Amino acid sequence: MPSRDHRVYTNRSLVSRHLEDEMRALNASARWLTVLTSVTMLACSIDIADPGPVELQVIEEIEFASSLGIDLAAMEMLGTGVYIQDLTVGEGAPLVWGDQPRVRFAGWLNDGTGFDSGEFGFLMGNNQVVPGFEQGIFGMRLGGVRRIIIPPILAYGAQGGGSVPPGAVLIFEVEVLEVVRLDPS
Repeated sequence: MPSRDHRVYTNRSLVSRHLEDEMRALNASARWLTVLTSVTMLACSIDIADPGPVELQVIEEIEFASSLGIDLAAMEMLGTGVYIQDLTVGEGAPLVWGDQPRVRFAGWLNDGTGFDSGEFGFLMGNNQVVPGFEQGIFGMRLGGVRRIIIPPILAYGAQGGGSVPPGAVLIFEVEVLEVVRLDPS
């Protein structure tokens, strides 16, 4: 029969081996935890949705697809940088803030790619459309058709939106179909 000291030693050996196994498992877990923590920290420091600095297009510096028929020299530049050109003037009182126009529109990027079109109504001055769109149709008349070029800062800016890429200039052709005036005087 082994001595008591031998049993203790054997038990210590078993405990020691068990502790060594546990320490190896803990070390492996600690390594994985370190790797996962590092990956998580890296992922948190990189915003996948943020592609970094976006260069905003400048209307006067970009080329327009010939299909758009853009001639900046024939257009009026508003103080905000929006360009307008009346293709048909229309009749009646000009649109002002508070009017509710119903418009038909088509929108393109400078390369001629269409990104949206349709009809809709909205309240002027109520931030229901991009600022450059409202500025561009301000003063139009019923039946009028206008070409509008909007700088990115007054459109979707550096973030873009939907099928509009970040930093894009927008080109619209807009027709006023109907006008509801809140102040009919």
